[in-house]
Amino acid sequence: MDTPTITPELLKRQAKRLLLVGDVDRYLRTLGRIYALRNTPRPALG
Repeated sequence: MDTPTITPELLKRQAKRLLLVGDVDRYLRTLGRIYALRNTPRPALG
């Protein structure tokens, strides 16, 4: 079963939709996930 890769861009689109329907709580949690994804340390190469 393929699961799409979660990217900050994907979450941003989702966040925008949540804000449009007035779901502020889930919007803020989505922003938290975007922040966490962006700041995940990348494994060092070599």
